[in-house]
Amino acid sequence: AAYYLKHKTNKSFIVLDRYSTHGGTWELFKYPGIRSDSDMYSFSFSFHPWNQEKYFGTGNAIKDYLREVMETYNLGEHFRYETKVDSANFDTSSSTWCIRTSKGETINSNFFLCCSGYYDHEEGYTPDFPGFHDFNGSIIHPQFWPKNFDADGKRIVVIGSGATAITLVPELSKTNAASVTMLQRSPTFIAAVPDNEKMGTFSKILYSLLGQRYKQALFRYRRVNAIFLGYLMYYVCKRFPKTVKSLWLKQLKRSLGEENLKHFSPDYYPWDQRVCAAPNGDFFKQFKQHRFNIVTEHIDRFTENGILLKNGEELPCDTIVTATGLKLISCGGVRLSVDNLDVFPKDQFIYKGLMLTNLPNMFWVTGYTNASWTLKAELSCDHIARMMNYMEKRKKGQVVPVMDEKTAALGEVNGFDLNSGYVLRYLDEIPKQGTKYPWQVYQNYFIDSWIFSGNNFNDGVAQFSKL
Repeated sequence: AAYYLKHKTNKSFIVLDRYSTHGGTWELFKYPGIRSDSDMYSFSFSFHPWNQEKYFGTGNAIKDYLREVMETYNLGEHFRYETKVDSANFDTSSSTWCIRTSKGETINSNFFLCCSGYYDHEEGYTPDFPGFHDFNGSIIHPQFWPKNFDADGKRIVVIGSGATAITLVPELSKTNAASVTMLQRSPTFIAAVPDNEKMGTFSKILYSLLGQRYKQALFRYRRVNAIFLGYLMYYVCKRFPKTVKSLWLKQLKRSLGEENLKHFSPDYYPWDQRVCAAPNGDFFKQFKQHRFNIVTEHIDRFTENGILLKNGEELPCDTIVTATGLKLISCGGVRLSVDNLDVFPKDQFIYKGLMLTNLPNMFWVTGYTNASWTLKAELSCDHIARMMNYMEKRKKGQVVPVMDEKTAALGEVNGFDLNSGYVLRYLDEIPKQGTKYPWQVYQNYFIDSWIFSGNNFNDGVAQFSKL
């Protein structure tokens, strides 16, 4: 957002960040092995491609990349750190947002962009486990990993089977922990993905002849290739779910043995929930080497010394890691109002995946659930910048999407199209989708690229009013 506001508009702006430095998600999550779950070629920005040969980025590598972007495009001067937004009220008479921060400041702005993602930064999700407070050891949520955690000699149980668990378990198994066990209620689909994109002989020759120009072109090609292959895999999974699942499980059976298949056989189809990535198949390699165990069973309760399962087995442990998901939250939990009347995001419809009904001049920048988050976020920010220029040129002071009665009568669908537990738990807390464009979000970068590329902002849905 900062890049597009600075380089595509003439607007003055500030970025309010609750943390003490840049990074967002990558500043919050500090658990061992923290990395991207998407390839970095599509996860990086189109205007500043990822130039490393690692397919996935560690938390620190991503922060370094963001620092490089901020320095290259002179964005740092616009950031104000350790500043959390508490509330924002839009005054229709002056077309102005009044934004109040946790420091008691009041900031006035014509536009308000919420780029805080979709989860609660202050609290992760932990189920209400019976006996939670009976456990004598330590309980850790990965969202708040202790700085000085020492795994040596500890019996560790990680509850969960999502991206966090798939990342964390192999990393913990490399320590001197006495044992590491992944306890899952149900399995997830895990894909082994190569973690490097080294240049071949021909590429090295071209690089020696053309230098940096070739390298830049190569990384841009890798970006396009990663996007295309990612979507190809997604649509094959959605078009032929039974066939893909059957082939997937046959391959796992050959690799892991039939006795282990129950730990890797979900009761849904690939991409009904997000597929987790295992760089270089490290997760599978360490499992086959017995570096960690997997237990697939429901929890009955926590005990003083471990976890009692529904089948009567008890897992003794010293540390429990609850990799049980996130708490979804809309617009960073900011209290939103118009003319001092509260407007709740969960009651609104989302327009083009970036604006909400009844909230003028406000944009909620989100990403894809089936591809790299930043692909949609960047398309949205470019679109927003051009919309601001459109409004300035035509002397428009406000814009708000309005759903007509005919479209409203067609009904609504869930705000996210995944069946993951962390999504289903909070569907009532996120904005709704309609049943057709522009009220239904396409999870397709190629379609969105075409739709967002034009400058036809006056589509009859986005209502503009003069200054």
